[in-house]
Amino acid sequence: MRSNISKFLIAIIPILAVFITYYLNHTTVDVRYTLSDKIPISDSTESIQQLIVKNSGKVEAKKIQVKIKAKITSCDIIKHSYVDNVKEQKTDNSLEIVYPELPPQGSFLLTLKSLGNGINKSDLEIYPSNGTASEALSRNNHYDILEIMIMIYWILLTILYFYFIRTQGWESKIVYGNHDTILKRRNSPFYITKNKWANIREEALKQKIIKAYFFTQEIMNSEIYKILNNNKPDYLIEDEWDTLKTGYCKKFVESYNVAVERYFSEQQILKLLAIPKPLHIPKSDWSDLQINANKKYIFSRKQYIHLHDYKSILKEINDQKPDYVLDSFWSEYHEFLQKILYTSIAIRLELEKEPLIFLQQLDLDMLSAEFKNNLTDRAYKLKLMSIPNILETNNAKKILKQPKPDWISTEDYELLLKKARQSYQLESLIKEFELKITLLKSIVNKRALPDSKPNLLSDEEWDLFMNLDNSIREQSLSNAQLKNKLTKGYVTVEKLKKRIVGQLATINTFLNDTTVLGRIEDYDNVFAPGNFENLKKLALLLNKCSIKN
Repeated sequence: MRSNISKFLIAIIPILAVFITYYLNHTTVDVRYTLSDKIPISDSTESIQQLIVKNSGKVEAKKIQVKIKAKITSCDIIKHSYVDNVKEQKTDNSLEIVYPELPPQGSFLLTLKSLGNGINKSDLEIYPSNGTASEALSRNNHYDILEIMIMIYWILLTILYFYFIRTQGWESKIVYGNHDTILKRRNSPFYITKNKWANIREEALKQKIIKAYFFTQEIMNSEIYKILNNNKPDYLIEDEWDTLKTGYCKKFVESYNVAVERYFSEQQILKLLAIPKPLHIPKSDWSDLQINANKKYIFSRKQYIHLHDYKSILKEINDQKPDYVLDSFWSEYHEFLQKILYTSIAIRLELEKEPLIFLQQLDLDMLSAEFKNNLTDRAYKLKLMSIPNILETNNAKKILKQPKPDWISTEDYELLLKKARQSYQLESLIKEFELKITLLKSIVNKRALPDSKPNLLSDEEWDLFMNLDNSIREQSLSNAQLKNKLTKGYVTVEKLKKRIVGQLATINTFLNDTTVLGRIEDYDNVFAPGNFENLKKLALLLNKCSIKN
């Protein structure tokens, strides 16, 4: 194989040499320039020089830039063509000219005046945009056969090197993802063995599976979906096809599940559910994917439900099941909606003034019998609770006077009437009790009782109060008389006590001083006349005894 390559290269080298020589000589720009010596101007520090720029090649030179690093005082241009638009930019120390284009053998002339030492070749920079420029007397840019042979020699080395690394190039396609280029080529290149090519194909297939992915917005247009939904490509053998199907199935399942987890929009998930089953995806895997997507779809719809807005829940319940959503998941979702609708309505009932009327205005056919009965019972109880307090007499009277409302049951109405009557009777009993308390207070405080019997009392009760009043009054009079007697006796006793105390004090003083009797005035004498006389006699006797002693 290598000898064939060598023969082929040796045969083609002369042809390439001639062709390349011709090509290079007819495509290379050759711009030449000539700078004259400076000619001093008399009586001046200026000098004058000419610069000729010529296109000596066979290709048009474009945008020829001439840069002169010198103090140019003036510049005259003789153009190749009168219509040429030359751009000139001048500063104190430099001059730059851009000549638009020069055809082959075309030229232009610059007459330059400069200060000082004039213009040297080192001060010049001349180059076209599509090539280079050189001095007129320098070696030209034309190529000869020898040069071309040298070039071909290096080209030959390059080709040999190319063939050496080409095999590595195929293997690099595995790394950089160009797998189809390998797989679609069943036969190996002439410079790669069959076993090596088989290994390259095997590795390319593995990498193709590893790096496979799809954008979820375009699943049906992805390579994974198209491969799994079509028959075996002609460029794959059966073993390769089985490997590709297995790997792509796993990739499809992984990518599909990632999309399900990432999506929160109902429409996005519905688009996933609307994708037809690929031909080669196992039914069990596809069923699992559909279940996961349905779960996510129902979860997404639940997130946007306003739990306290029964109208939106009713609207949600009345929605039709979207295509591709499984019946079991939709039924479960409806059960969930019924529960939150029940809760929402139950909360709203607590706020309504007329819960029964509010409930009658709702379409509750989509609720279960249990939920409807619970709501009806709750609304009925709330309505019962809204009845005014029958413990108040006015409310009890109104209930007793009004006809039976349509919404209340006969049993509850009878019970309500019974309690209203009891409330009304209780009010009468309270008034009667208050009257009796008032009468008792009047009796106790000795205030006069009413002249006539109050309506709330029976004759018997009134007689009892009258008898009690009379009895208490009589007893009070008796007590007053007894008190008067006791008061008088107490005064007498006090006087006697005072008299006896005075007598004892006088006697006590008398025993020590018998003259005390002479100091007692009549109005202050506490002794009876006889007793006082006896004391006087006793004083005389005591005085006599005292004299004898």
